[in-house]
Amino acid sequence: MPRKQMAGPLRAALAGMLAGTAASAMMDVYWWAMQGVPGARPEQQPRPGDHTTGREPATQKIADVVWRSVTGSEVPRDKKAVAGVAAHYVFGAVCGALWGVYSSLRRRSALLEGMLYGAAIWLFGDEMALRMAKVSPEADKVPLTEHARALGAHLVYGAGTAAITERLAGV
Repeated sequence: MPRKQMAGPLRAALAGMLAGTAASAMMDVYWWAMQGVPGARPEQQPRPGDHTTGREPATQKIADVVWRSVTGSEVPRDKKAVAGVAAHYVFGAVCGALWGVYSSLRRRSALLEGMLYGAAIWLFGDEMALRMAKVSPEADKVPLTEHARALGAHLVYGAGTAAITERLAGV
């Protein structure tokens, strides 16, 4: 049986970027299934404990920081939800590109590795970095079920990113 030709790092990064964007949409479907409300994107809803960090979700706060560094002002109120969604998808695309490069350096990238990658993004991104940046409530202010659901969303992201990158780039 002939071996698949490995994609170069640039092609794999582009495939990973597309895969990460698609996997971010898969996370939306996951959240819809978990919450049963179409469009109830968790990053656009105040989380339990958000009273300690303000009412805006983390993605909107991050979008404000980026927007302020470019324009000198906050994202206009009527654009905050869209900016938050954009921040989530851009982060998904960047993480996907990183996965693509990683996968191009390996003989194969298993679905399990993708899920572990998603879990690492959850742990180091959601659970640590957002709290260190003070854009997300402290871990003890968020119910354990929300931590578990967020981990599930990131497992979906990692699996989706790995599977789609493999399909697009042949890695």
